[in-house]
Amino acid sequence: MLISGFVSVDILVANTALVNLLNILYLFIYATMHSSAPMIGNKVGEGDKEGVIKLIKAVIAFGIVFSVTMFVFLLLFSRFIFTIYANNTATQDNMTMIMPIFMLTLF
Repeated sequence: MLISGFVSVDILVANTALVNLLNILYLFIYATMHSSAPMIGNKVGEGDKEGVIKLIKAVIAFGIVFSVTMFVFLLLFSRFIFTIYANNTATQDNMTMIMPIFMLTLF
């Protein structure tokens, strides 16, 4: 909040829009991780080590595939998606510029 007075409005809007967008995308990965926890717990209780390892690998693979898919999707359709968040072309350009950095945090 303190630094927001020192950056331009376009960059601040771009940052806020990307934070909101990536929080929505992160919820899908977060929900998958939490919904898989009981299944992994059941496999641990059954003593099925192979099942535990398979489930953990599947969840990690889903997170990686989802992150890469969203990154490519946002790269290909960034102009269309960013027009939903901002009408100003300078803000859209800033969103396009800083989007890869934000996608690394999602990954």
